[in-house]
Amino acid sequence: MNERVVAYQLGIFVTQWALMILGFGILTRIVAPLRLVALNLPFGSYFDASVKVVASSGSAALCRED
Repeated sequence: MNERVVAYQLGIFVTQWALMILGFGILTRIVAPLRLVALNLPFGSYFDASVKVVASSGSAALCRED
C-alpha cells in the first residue's frame, strides 16, 4: 500500500478515537448529571434516561455523513 494512504488512515483512526473519548467525557461530566425530567414522577428516572438517549442519538444522526 501507499505510505501516504496508510498515514491518512492512521490519522483518521486516531482522530476518530480522540473524538469518541472526548464525547464520552462530555457525556459523563455534563449530560449524565443533568436532570431533564423530575425524578419524583412515576418512572421519572427512566424518562430522564430515555430523553438523554434520544438527544444523544439525534445529535449523532445529525453529525453523520454518508
